[in-house]
Amino acid sequence: MIKPEEYYDRYKDKLKELLDSVNGMDRFAVMFMLMKILMKKVDPELDSSWLVNSHDEDGNPVKIDIRNERLKGTTIALMHEVIEFHRELDWKWWKETKSEDQWWNSSKKSLHLLDESADELHFLLQNVILLGFDETDLFMAFTTKHLENMDRQERGY
Repeated sequence: MIKPEEYYDRYKDKLKELLDSVNGMDRFAVMFMLMKILMKKVDPELDSSWLVNSHDEDGNPVKIDIRNERLKGTTIALMHEVIEFHRELDWKWWKETKSEDQWWNSSKKSLHLLDESADELHFLLQNVILLGFDETDLFMAFTTKHLENMDRQERGY
């Protein structure tokens, strides 16, 4: 069985350096910070207004707002990551799956599901950022929704 330490070993040195550099920071804030860095690396022309340099039909330089197109793309990517996660669950009830092949009996498979979850989180955070929100906004929305769901359960929803 693969151990979590072995899973993270592939980036051991870079991971240690990164964790040392963010020591003491809120982990949720770090995830948002890292996502913004990755988004900038993927599209260096992107500025904080979500405008990219382009040209109009006459060749004149213009700035184009790409948020809607990017949001559509990241939402599709998020859906595909959820599907990849789902495929790992051996959901075919008509197909017999050996007990040892189930994710709860396989650290390799459960770590793969964790990796898929991280992919999903990348696209979810990117969507939140594209919508103009930050970690505090997401935390407040999550907490409010959590309280609403708890209230629903108490009402027998």
